[in-house]
Amino acid sequence: MRPHKQLKISVLLEDPHVKRWHMNLARGSPVAAEVALRRIGALSGLLGLKPLEMVEKARSDLAGFQDLLEDSVAILESEGSKVKTSFLTTNNNGLVVVTSGCPRSI
Repeated sequence: MRPHKQLKISVLLEDPHVKRWHMNLARGSPVAAEVALRRIGALSGLLGLKPLEMVEKARSDLAGFQDLLEDSVAILESEGSKVKTSFLTTNNNGLVVVTSGCPRSI
């Protein structure tokens, strides 16, 4: 697995899609928006993919992307990390990440 290098928040927010997503989340909860942004940064660094690349990969092959995420979780757990798992599903508007029963659209 690649080195775990989290993308900087300032770099993530240069992407207009990420910035819009973050602003929409922040309207509901600024704290939750910051946590979600850090998580996206960590996942981007782990997978070596930009956020939009993750969305495109998931849209083109959802099952394959889910497998990639599950494999990443297994590796992190084997390294001793505690990982909160989620799953991806799709709707007509894009991807939805469901964590602890709380869906968030990407």
